[in-house]
Amino acid sequence: MPNDLLLALRRSHKTIKPSTHLQESIKYLNRPIANNIKSENWIPRTFKEAMRQPDLWWEPMAAEIAMLKAREVYEIVPRPVGRNIVRFK
Repeated sequence: MPNDLLLALRRSHKTIKPSTHLQESIKYLNRPIANNIKSENWIPRTFKEAMRQPDLWWEPMAAEIAMLKAREVYEIVPRPVGRNIVRFK
């Protein structure tokens, strides 16, 4: 490379803004811990457990359901007769 050819390296001045999904995740992770009696990072496994402290869990659950509805990620279908429709968590 000849000495008279100079390369100019510069950084972008563009402000990087986190996506809406990332902002929601950060907001969720920064909320008060749900139940620090059992452990520092306790997460309920059932709706009944979550409703022991609805002030911490109702809003995140409602936001999740609203997101699923807005993205239309599911379809309501008739339940099969004699079949268990929920097998896994």
